[in-house]
Amino acid sequence: MTLTAQDLQRATQAKSDQLNSCDLLGGAIVAKILDVKSGSSEQPVIIVIDSWPQPWKPSKTSLRVLSACWGNDPAVWIGRYAVLYCEDSVTFGKEAIGGVRTSHLSHITGRK
Repeated sequence: MTLTAQDLQRATQAKSDQLNSCDLLGGAIVAKILDVKSGSSEQPVIIVIDSWPQPWKPSKTSLRVLSACWGNDPAVWIGRYAVLYCEDSVTFGKEAIGGVRTSHLSHITGRK
């Protein structure tokens, strides 16, 4: 049996409950926001997206960007688009571990 691109994608996916930066090593994704839910104290916001099986659990920096561009009502974010990519220089403590960053957003006017 021939291995398909979908088979390979499933085989290389991290075993995790969220979108991770390593999932984006092959390139950025355009993510339509389907739902915004409450999470835990460590990851208070869970964003369900259409382009990945696991949800995006954005960092505080990403949440600040979304709020600055789209406002503070998460219900308004549903149906909007964000381009998500892997940024290798994101640190945790002193170690560069990589992280998910946002590069483009729909529904904004002008440069932000």
